[in-house]
Amino acid sequence: MAGLVGTALMLCESSKIGLTIHLDAIPRPPGIPLERWLTAFPSYGFLLAVATADQLALLGAFAAAGISAAAIGVCNDTQRVVLEGPEGIEIFWDLKETPFMGVRPGDA
Repeated sequence: MAGLVGTALMLCESSKIGLTIHLDAIPRPPGIPLERWLTAFPSYGFLLAVATADQLALLGAFAAAGISAAAIGVCNDTQRVVLEGPEGIEIFWDLKETPFMGVRPGDA
């Protein structure tokens, strides 16, 4: 299963963007280790890319519906998925160097 980071990687590749994911901002059930949660495939989980100006309204709508949601990262133009956590920053994947699903930047 791709989990959250793999799903983010597919989003970045298909959109030709990069993303920095703030690991500490990811909501998860109590008692579940981050490493396990990152590889889980929750049936009703969503990863959305939203303009900064729209984040508060979207998070408010989720909260009003009783659904956990958080801003966990920032999109950019690097075509890299970067993980940022308490131990520092690590490039998880560089799509310019290695496609994930076989789509190279600039391909139709």
